[in-house]
Amino acid sequence: SGSRFSFLAIDFASRMGSSRIKEELDEFTKNPPPFCIPGPVDNVRFQWRVTVVGPPDTPYEGAEFPVSIHFPPDYPDSPPKVTFVRKIYHPNISSDGECINLDILHKSELSDEPRDGQWSSNLTISEIFSDICSLLTRPDLDRPTNPGATVTFKKNRSKYDATVRTW
Repeated sequence: SGSRFSFLAIDFASRMGSSRIKEELDEFTKNPPPFCIPGPVDNVRFQWRVTVVGPPDTPYEGAEFPVSIHFPPDYPDSPPKVTFVRKIYHPNISSDGECINLDILHKSELSDEPRDGQWSSNLTISEIFSDICSLLTRPDLDRPTNPGATVTFKKNRSKYDATVRTW
């Protein structure tokens, strides 16, 4: 009976997450955050595609970055997995796009209560993408994921900007 309860709890959480994802998809499609273009979902609610357009006055300006969002079955209790599909040169994003150093994409492992800046079930996909676009505008140089990009950004900004454009 314990395993049946676990299955029912997972099924309920999955349905709740699916409902929340549908609501967020509807809102995101109607009112996407600046520099974000919703993409095809192919009737798979737990997998989205969004194109982030490089913000103006940045070395990313005008470039298009496809981003994949995978929602876990226990969403919104756990954050979605967000990855850049193509390479990007950025201090807070691994060069393969798999790791984005953004606190709101991570859940506290030590507590069920989120710390400031970490994942909370109250956050939305729109808020995540607003923060990602902010990172493109203002990297967090104190918390690098790509040390090479961070050093270049700090020591030779023109070389950094040129590398971003040719990456």
